[in-house]
Amino acid sequence: MFITCTAKREFFDDKIHKIASSNKRFWDLMSWVRKKSLPAIGSISYENCLCNTLLDLWNMLHKSYNSAENRPVNTRFLNELPQVDGIEWPPFSSQEFRDAIAKCSLSSTLGPDHVSWRHLKALISHNTCLERLV
Repeated sequence: MFITCTAKREFFDDKIHKIASSNKRFWDLMSWVRKKSLPAIGSISYENCLCNTLLDLWNMLHKSYNSAENRPVNTRFLNELPQVDGIEWPPFSSQEFRDAIAKCSLSSTLGPDHVSWRHLKALISHNTCLERLV
């Protein structure tokens, strides 16, 4: 029995050493680990009601994150903020703009204006739009 345990330990120590030193893919060791069971959790509740369906969850999220919708908002404080001068851009050519935009990935996420690089590249393919942007 002792010889078997020692042989197993040496075998697996050798395997771990090879994985750690040669391919360095620690995920190769994951097949040795048993699947862990998830901890028991309670259901999500909102306003003392359980959210057991997708519709219940959607309604809870909608009510939580859009609760201020259609409520009056006092925007008078905006008039008290100091006005900032516009930003002066150094002049650049249409070709410089095209070259800069060409390097941008089509798969990047949208910015706060919801305009993607794909939209901008489509716009500048028309010379009139390109001239207006520049």
